[in-house]
Amino acid sequence: MFGADGGLKARSNRPSPSFVAFCKDDSAEPQYIETVPGHGYRFVAQVLIPGPNSNEQDDTPPGVGLESHSPADQISVTVLRPNALFARPVQNIVAWCAAGLFVCIAAIVIGTHLREPQIGSAVITGNMLTVKDANGNLLWTFPFDATIRPTPTTDPNWRAQVVDFNGDGKSEVLVAVDFLNRSEQHGDTKLFCFSARGKLLWTYRPEADMEFNTRDLNGPWVFHAMLLVDEGKSKSVWVAVGHQIWWPAFIVRISPDGSPETVFASSGIISTLQNVRTKSGTYVLAGGINNEYRMASVAVLASHPVPATSPQSDGSKYQCIRGCPGGRPFRYILLPRSEMNAASEVPYNDVSGMVIGPHGVTIQTREMAAASQFFDFSEEFRPERGYFF
Repeated sequence: MFGADGGLKARSNRPSPSFVAFCKDDSAEPQYIETVPGHGYRFVAQVLIPGPNSNEQDDTPPGVGLESHSPADQISVTVLRPNALFARPVQNIVAWCAAGLFVCIAAIVIGTHLREPQIGSAVITGNMLTVKDANGNLLWTFPFDATIRPTPTTDPNWRAQVVDFNGDGKSEVLVAVDFLNRSEQHGDTKLFCFSARGKLLWTYRPEADMEFNTRDLNGPWVFHAMLLVDEGKSKSVWVAVGHQIWWPAFIVRISPDGSPETVFASSGIISTLQNVRTKSGTYVLAGGINNEYRMASVAVLASHPVPATSPQSDGSKYQCIRGCPGGRPFRYILLPRSEMNAASEVPYNDVSGMVIGPHGVTIQTREMAAASQFFDFSEEFRPERGYFF
């Protein structure tokens, strides 16, 4: 109870039993609380207040302002100050900086590992694919497990190409190779698609079940040309495939996931592919030969194609009677032989190049070893003029 002066008034000269039990004090020789007659109780144990460093002992002499007792009887009281959580500001700053530096280094290492390599070149040398970055540094290699058929020195460098199929900033590597088997008479042909890190994503092996008005001509097949075609946000790859010995050929369109679709069948080899955009749409030009007519030919195919077949005479041995697409090309152009070619022992001329100009297309045909014809076409593929060199 409280006394008149506001202090705590004792009911007797003995401490409360419950309080004594809690503190384990002795009324004759109190260590913590003693009774002050006429006033109440007072705290007699020593109080230790730590300085700014919570781990250091207070250097205040024992018992200053309080009655001193033996050290074993002292109670340590901790006072939580506003800066108690920042008792070592300099050490904490250093620790935070070290932690931040570690996080930055970890982010750089992880980011470097996850970032897709930027491919600069992909080259086939011997039986090895070598991929480098834009600075010429080696990224990875892929050894093929079979002998690659040698390609002509005039063969353009289309067999290894770098492409972003899905428009996601991640490059893929396409490699078209013709292998030899043990007999070196017939081989195998495959198109490989690798990720930027060298992971094999898919392969394509040409297969076709076509029947013409002649004996079975279903392979073996080899690659003759490859073209990347924009299709909105993604790309597809168009590959011209030809019989290794005879004249049948076809074009397959392959989507980014490796799914193939035959879009054109031809009674003559397709030697070159070109992409052109006009006011009426986007087209793929397939240049080569039509063996029935013994002329160079160009099939104009829409980039979103209706599968088609080259037009042939009914009943001729070049007519496809089974397994070929039933549609017709958007345009089909035959380019006449020059008089020099017709008078020679060369059986036909063939398309050797196509140049896309601002107002149309120029098609070059090979007539003799050192002679060519050029044919100009309008933007809508209508003939304008021809000339011989």
